[in-house]
Amino acid sequence: MNEKSSIKISFIYLLLSALWILVTDNIVRIMFPDPSLITAVQTVKGFFFIIISAVLIYFLIHREVKKLLSVQKELLDSSDRLSIALTGARVGSWDLSINRNSLLISDYLPETLRNGDKFINMPASDLMALVHSDDKYSLLRKLKLVSLNRLPVLSVECRLKLGPGKYIWIDIHGEVIAWNSSIPARLYGVFRDISVRKELFDNLQRRNRYIESIVENLPIGLAVNFIDSGKVEYMNKKFYEIYGWPKEMLQDVEKFFELVYPDEDYRKLIKETVMNDIASRDPERMHWEGVKTTSQDGTRKIINAKNIPIFDQNLMASLVEDVTVKTELENKLRQSQKMEAIGTLAGGIAHDFNNILTAIMGFAEILQRKIKDNHGDDYEVNEIVIASKRAADLVAQILTFSRMKEREKLPINLNSLIKEAIKLIRASIPAIIEIQINLTVDNAVIMGDPTQIHQVLLNLCTNAAYAMKQKGGVLKIGLSENLNGVYELTVEDSGGGIPVEYIDRIFEPYFTTKAAGEGTGMGLSMVHGIVKNHQGEITVKSMKDIGTVFTVSFPVYQKNPEISSLEKKTDFQKGSETILLLDDEAAISRFISLFLSQIGYRVHSMNDPHTAIEKINAGGEDYQLIITDQNMPGMTGLEFAEKVYSTSKNIPIILMSGQEVNEIARNVKTPNIKMFLQKPLNITTLSSAVRDCINNSE
Repeated sequence: MNEKSSIKISFIYLLLSALWILVTDNIVRIMFPDPSLITAVQTVKGFFFIIISAVLIYFLIHREVKKLLSVQKELLDSSDRLSIALTGARVGSWDLSINRNSLLISDYLPETLRNGDKFINMPASDLMALVHSDDKYSLLRKLKLVSLNRLPVLSVECRLKLGPGKYIWIDIHGEVIAWNSSIPARLYGVFRDISVRKELFDNLQRRNRYIESIVENLPIGLAVNFIDSGKVEYMNKKFYEIYGWPKEMLQDVEKFFELVYPDEDYRKLIKETVMNDIASRDPERMHWEGVKTTSQDGTRKIINAKNIPIFDQNLMASLVEDVTVKTELENKLRQSQKMEAIGTLAGGIAHDFNNILTAIMGFAEILQRKIKDNHGDDYEVNEIVIASKRAADLVAQILTFSRMKEREKLPINLNSLIKEAIKLIRASIPAIIEIQINLTVDNAVIMGDPTQIHQVLLNLCTNAAYAMKQKGGVLKIGLSENLNGVYELTVEDSGGGIPVEYIDRIFEPYFTTKAAGEGTGMGLSMVHGIVKNHQGEITVKSMKDIGTVFTVSFPVYQKNPEISSLEKKTDFQKGSETILLLDDEAAISRFISLFLSQIGYRVHSMNDPHTAIEKINAGGEDYQLIITDQNMPGMTGLEFAEKVYSTSKNIPIILMSGQEVNEIARNVKTPNIKMFLQKPLNITTLSSAVRDCINNSE
């Protein structure tokens, strides 16, 4: 029963008492005028008043108590419902009395605090002793801010000790509910165990850090932007490294296109393509290969890009890969394959042409010899011989290009060769071109043909000078050794550069950008063939209006066996021996037969190797020498030589070929092949070879 109810009952009792006295006293005086009776009546009246007032007070108090019990029951029901709700939500309550340093905690308690009671009352300092040392400062600071009315509510997370080295995370919320003047006297709030949530959150953070670490270190670039605005939401390091621009400069899509694609026409093409493909909402269309970009320092790159739309979140994930090196390697591979195919074709053509030239040169030299013997005018036939030799030189160049022609190689010093070549180059290029030399290797020795290496350097320098003939410039010649033990010869010019569309074709035979009469187009193809023939590599880099750099790599010299060659003689070596000639080319057979017959030999000519074997096995002729071609239908010259040797016929054999004879010589298995002759033949070389071979076999 509260104070209000007590006052109410007291007031009613006072009012009834006053009315009772006034009313009953007047009635008694009227009804009992005898004074002797008044005292008795007053006594009865008093007892009667006591009984009536007691009954009245009982009913008044009973009614108030009934109301109080009803309210108390509602409070208990509310308390039970609150307790059930808090327990169901796994939330506990706390009540802190600051003045008494008393903390009342509800039944949802950590195990270490439970004592079988629904509530536990403990000093606040005892509970504070259980808080993890790393969390105490935060908890105390926020309590102070709440007590100073600088924070409306208390909200903090901290760890509570359960046992040795074991803690749980709790989330505490509360506010001041009673004040003593301006000082908080009582705080009330709730708490809950968030250990599971905290563990899940920590695991999620670790996973996010793990994923972020992976994404940041991906070998491809990743960016996420909003589809409608184009604003970048996320960008990993590799993304802006690939494009070669600072991260902050790539945040806006319009600015991105302006920076990365400086060429207006190309930018318009790329932008329209990308926007149309995105607008199609077809993920299959959102993949672009071979896109050319420009970095802040002017570096050109080639990238592949793929967009992954997330339409329900208005997001677009962009993946980019720098394929510049890969594309260059693929282009080099294609170029190498193309050059190899061209080389194979050129080698085949050169072989056939050598056969034709052998007949032309042979008959021309025979005719020239006959005219001289008759003291006639041999001008016309001389021109034929000269033209034939020029054709033979061209075929030799083609064979060099195709890597089928190998000349004599010996150790040569690149330093000396470069210095010698520079003297010739300086005298042959305009004075407006400056030559700069940078030789960082003192004794760069390689195994090679000095004439061919000289030709490589002259050709590259001539091309460089041609690129600067109008405005002049600087011709730089350098020599260095890289970490892989390879000498690098560089020839650099400051000319206008090679157009991008021509880069892949400059080593093709007969391809030239020079005007008619200024070049044949065989120069760089010859260089390519010579370099490959020396187990080297040649690369080119060129930029418009900046210049071109050719880099030729040669392996460092290691001792290799020397290649011998036939010593040429100028006079005819005559004889009378019997020779078997085997060649499927009728013109070559006629030329060799005619010439050898003219200088005294007996020649039996055949064009089928099987028939020749039968003829040898049948006997009847004692051949002192066999001359055979390598490439014949049904049997090669090597196979023919083996069959001859297997019949115990150790007849010396000269093997001829329009292909590289040194390559053929490596596959020789029989000792009866004594010499190799490279087509086209001249009669002096042929006569010397025949005579030397017969003499050395006797």
